[in-house]
Amino acid sequence: MENTSIVKTVNGGIAVDEYMRTNVEGIYAIGDVTNRIQLAHVASHQAMTAVDHLLGVLHPMLYDAIPNVIYTDPFIATVGLTEAELTRSGREFSAIKVPYSANGKALINHYPTGIVKLLKDTSTGHVVGASIFGPDADLLIAPITLAITTHLSEEAIRHTIFAHPTTAELIHEAYLATNKEAIHFLD
Repeated sequence: MENTSIVKTVNGGIAVDEYMRTNVEGIYAIGDVTNRIQLAHVASHQAMTAVDHLLGVLHPMLYDAIPNVIYTDPFIATVGLTEAELTRSGREFSAIKVPYSANGKALINHYPTGIVKLLKDTSTGHVVGASIFGPDADLLIAPITLAITTHLSEEAIRHTIFAHPTTAELIHEAYLATNKEAIHFLD
């Protein structure tokens, strides 16, 4: 980089636009060198964004629904906004927590300790954030990420059939609980 005119950001990463282009025509940057979010799955998506742009397919890189997983025992997974971020923004939201102990598969597998927390924007009805603490959190965060990314309606989620018995039912239960319609758990 020292022998180019590529611009760096304040945090030391290579500055890129939403298509991963640097300020030098024909040069793109992805991954850790951008110093955005240093996760392999983010770098892969940045690469797809850059390649698509080169091929004339325009879809910007968005960072508002990046799943994060901490591989502890049990797993911790998050996506989207946090309660603190929502509070700072002034947006009205509701938070619902559903315990793993409300799920048949979790009980069958002897892991009743865990929780799924969803944050819902009350003005739109869309889920905007989630945290999961428990086994399968790395798998359970994906459908919530999809729902946040696509602004999936409450109605669509409500009418989605989740296989039984699976820990994925915790997600459906949490969505239902945001409207006090939970089947197995009432606060």
